[in-house]
Parts: sequence; C-alpha cells; structure tokens
Amino acid sequence: SRSPRLDSQSEQTHVGAVGYADLEHAIRITKPSAIKSVAVEVPKVPWSAIGGMDHVKSLLKESIELPLTHPHLFEMLQIP
Repeated sequence: SRSPRLDSQSEQTHVGAVGYADLEHAIRITKPSAIKSVAVEVPKVPWSAIGGMDHVKSLLKESIELPLTHPHLFEMLQIP
C-alpha cells in the first residue's frame, strides 16, 4: 500500500504545517513525563571542600546563595 501523494504545491505547504497556536496548545496539554522519573541528588559539599577559585566561589555565593539566605535584601530589585 502506497502513501497518498499530494498533487499541488498549495496542499504540500498546508498539510502538516504547525502554527504558533498549535504549539501553545501542545505545551498546555503536554505533561513533562521525562521529568517524573528523574531524581535529583544535591550533594552536601561545603565551600571549604572546594579548593581555589576564590573569585568564582564569591560570585556564586553573591548570585545564588545570598538571595536565598537573605531574600529581604533583594525585594527592592523585583527579580522573580
């Protein structure tokens, strides 16, 4: 059995075309099933166990750790 062939250029353009509205709909109804089976393990590594890279550690502390430990300092920035 052969698959149907399209005869006109116009039909080829529109058959199977995916629009923005189609993508929005798919995102709304699709559940992230791949995430369900992933277990995230967060290692308990203190900063003192990481040798060197003092400048990088400082930047990480300022950008990640500080907003989590002192959110009141960042409320005025209105960063989500």
